[in-house]
Amino acid sequence: GIETNRVGVSGISSGAHLSLMIAGSPDSPVNAVAAIAPGTDLTNWGKLGFLFSDDPAIVPFLPALGIDPKAPKSDLEALLQKLSPITLVNAKYPPTLIVHGDGDKLVPLQQSQAMDQALAKAGVEHKLEVIPGGGHDEKTFGPGLMKALQWFKDKLLK
Repeated sequence: GIETNRVGVSGISSGAHLSLMIAGSPDSPVNAVAAIAPGTDLTNWGKLGFLFSDDPAIVPFLPALGIDPKAPKSDLEALLQKLSPITLVNAKYPPTLIVHGDGDKLVPLQQSQAMDQALAKAGVEHKLEVIPGGGHDEKTFGPGLMKALQWFKDKLLK
């Protein structure tokens, strides 16, 4: 009973990461996505070659994510590559809004900038909104949710 041409997904932080993964999955039903402060490239976390699993702020979360920080680096790289939404970007990726604070200390703004570049390269309709002074907090999340609502109105209710 749903209108299959009006499916949108959204999330904040890890939920944003999952939303981007779902949007890029083969045979995804998603028609628009809005991601707030997402991790997008877990093998290049803040800079080229720096793994998500090597970030001291992230290490406490690794067991909950099913990641063994003591695994061989090559195994970690392969897993993190598989878990990176940026690897799923292609010309069929749905219209994407990304909102990120420029003061985020947990998820680097570089993550959203990298996804923005990948979407542009693939020719996907997208927008990156940077919240000045926004961190990984309500200063970014609140405005991000409002921007997501408008994005879905524009993309799904036409």
